[in-house]
Amino acid sequence: MSHCEQGPIIRVGPREVHINNPDFYETVYALRGKRNKDPWFTSNFAVPKSSFGTLSHDVHRSRRSLMAPYFSKARVQRIESTILAKVDKLVRRLEEFVHSQQPLRLDPVFSCLLVDIVSEYTNYKCFNYLDSPDFQPIWADTTKDLSECAMMSRNLPGVFGILACLPRRLVKQIYPKLITVMDFRADCIKEVAHMFHNTSDSKEMAEVKICQEPTLFHDLLKLESSPDAEERVLHEFISIITAGTETTSNTLTAITFHVLNNIKIKQKLRDELYQAFGDGNAMTWTELEQLPYLVGEEVPKIVATGTNLGCAFQTGVIYEGLRFGTALDTYD
Repeated sequence: MSHCEQGPIIRVGPREVHINNPDFYETVYALRGKRNKDPWFTSNFAVPKSSFGTLSHDVHRSRRSLMAPYFSKARVQRIESTILAKVDKLVRRLEEFVHSQQPLRLDPVFSCLLVDIVSEYTNYKCFNYLDSPDFQPIWADTTKDLSECAMMSRNLPGVFGILACLPRRLVKQIYPKLITVMDFRADCIKEVAHMFHNTSDSKEMAEVKICQEPTLFHDLLKLESSPDAEERVLHEFISIITAGTETTSNTLTAITFHVLNNIKIKQKLRDELYQAFGDGNAMTWTELEQLPYLVGEEVPKIVATGTNLGCAFQTGVIYEGLRFGTALDTYD
């Protein structure tokens, strides 16, 4: 079956069509479109009551609206000092490895940075993985194992649920990566249960954190009045902690490699930062956003004939890093 024979849209399954028509892109991905999610896409993560795992468009919109204010640009700017404090801690830790000349994996480093920022902001306590002498490599491995198990379970539905019921020693022999995933979920259950059943204690712990913004998960517990409120918050907890870590960690790791691996890129970026901030001066998000090579600059699209198409695309270290941070078959 080919598009040449059947046309630009071909049904390849009961809930799936294959589209070979670029002009149809805006219709499929319209911002105001109303579509329910395919259960095959989300059920493998086992968080059906999170906003990510919600199938119904209307229910998803309602759940997402509860959390949207916490991730607005204005709210993130308010926690800039918290983010900078975590980055400063990371720099101090990296200097330790520079002095000792020890090799260091970057993916656990960025995973620790990100989970500390996310947990500091959304949870009643920070996980403090940056304090780990070896940057807690088990955490980076856990997020990768979680993604791998989720992808496999799409095509093997129910298998991991059965494995999880087996004795731990058998699971280790059959599929050891599932152990880290099971341990992570158990830890998440403990964290949310503590918030749910020890409200005053968790509030007191939240009051001594660096970040003094309202805590997302505490507020969700107050807003959720349904009988399954604890499970609902658990699913959001798992989704936010993992999604906020793995995706950004991959992008930062890719950016760091390509900057360090290309002398011209590294020098151009250093020159731009030095010109803007000098040597060792504080940087703010608002100022960093204005740097064209770091963040992105519009470049006109030129066709093979040399004609300017009148539209532009973004380029720059961060925009290119977002491209390289995900798996690509080709890159043009």
